[in-house]
Amino acid sequence: MKAYRYRLYPTSKQEATLLVSFELCRRLYNCALSDRREQYRATGRGLTYGTQAGRLPAYRAMHSETSGIHSQVLQNVLIRLDRAFVNFFEGRARYPRFKKHGRYRSITYPQIKPDDLDKHSITLSKIGRIRVAKHRPLKGRAKTATVIMQPCGKWYVTITAETARIIKQRITAAKQPVGADSGLTNYLYLSDGEHVDNPRFIKQHEQRIKKAQHTMSRKRKVIKTIATQTGEVIETKAVSRNYLKAKRALANRWRDYTHAKDNWQWHLARRLVRTYDFIAYEDLQVRNMIKNHNLARSIQDASWGGFWGKVENLAAQTDSVFTWRVNPQYTTQKCSRCGHRNRIALSERTYRCNNCGYTAPRDFNSSKVIDAIARTESGLGHAQPVGMDDPELTPAETRTSAPQPMLAVVKSPVEETGSKGSRCADRALTGRQAYEEAHDFSRGRTSQSPP
Repeated sequence: MKAYRYRLYPTSKQEATLLVSFELCRRLYNCALSDRREQYRATGRGLTYGTQAGRLPAYRAMHSETSGIHSQVLQNVLIRLDRAFVNFFEGRARYPRFKKHGRYRSITYPQIKPDDLDKHSITLSKIGRIRVAKHRPLKGRAKTATVIMQPCGKWYVTITAETARIIKQRITAAKQPVGADSGLTNYLYLSDGEHVDNPRFIKQHEQRIKKAQHTMSRKRKVIKTIATQTGEVIETKAVSRNYLKAKRALANRWRDYTHAKDNWQWHLARRLVRTYDFIAYEDLQVRNMIKNHNLARSIQDASWGGFWGKVENLAAQTDSVFTWRVNPQYTTQKCSRCGHRNRIALSERTYRCNNCGYTAPRDFNSSKVIDAIARTESGLGHAQPVGMDDPELTPAETRTSAPQPMLAVVKSPVEETGSKGSRCADRALTGRQAYEEAHDFSRGRTSQSPP
């Protein structure tokens, strides 16, 4: 299965129909959630999807306005609620909550016909033919279509297509294996010496986001008087049109930030998949890491989980690229040459082994450890004996390969996360030149030591 997202351009009438459908689906979701809660309080057992789906015809008979919505769209609302409870009981999400007005912004058509999708349009039941910007061809047979309205007001359709299944054989050899260490100073540090700077997109966009947020905060809500059918007069708070404009402007600023980061990550992920055929990385528990409030903002901006998800997605579309997750425990403390474990603080960016004297940038040493562990676990073997003194990795593979000249990207300066400093142009050194330039901290340079 593969998903394709296209931009939608509905007419004003179609947009109004879609918004009404969103609101009716939201009411059904809240009604089904309320039934589940009341059933559990009364009997101690909740309702299943099958039970609620059986009550759906009676619900449609009581609410005639739902006749303008396809029956499978309403069934998908109940499927979403059931999936929300499954995620809650399995510990992946919190307890489902009622959705406020405007919080339900998508509907799904579980089945679409090949004739429904044209070159420049898509036909949706009860909605009609909507113009679509099909910027790339859809490969495979279309299965489902999800119409989404983003907070900025733009419309999209996500189509899932059934494609040919790629069956990968068990990995036995790799021509270009690499280990990658994820960080905040260096977004990626590869075991071949190359490293990628952290672009820190939040710093590039935070001023515009703050300005839009400040503008929206100055917009005041108005109080409207509503007369009910019984003649009772009720005062309620409502937002003004200027507030809605400011809210949409803020959503546009966040959209620009998200799109810039996603675009950069997709380009970097494609470069990794095209360059290497075996990619090992740390299986970081980001949810636990953001509990450190000093680094939570930078960690969320880095989006390591989203990036490695893109890498796995691209690797799954090929039959020659494999990915491997490594337990991040002690990868920053273990020596990549002898395997000795050294306790070093996070502020120390240069790794110095107390056992063999090996010295290298901390992230580079970690990437080599990740590469060695992945080769051991996958059966590829490693290029040098790593972890001989660690009982968990004994006996270790001792097959050696011919040394190759390494490209060391030397940057200036190497700083702590969040520190300020000037940036210099990158220089690429190979072999002995890189080793002769090592540890020149007075000029802000670091590199790896000769083995």
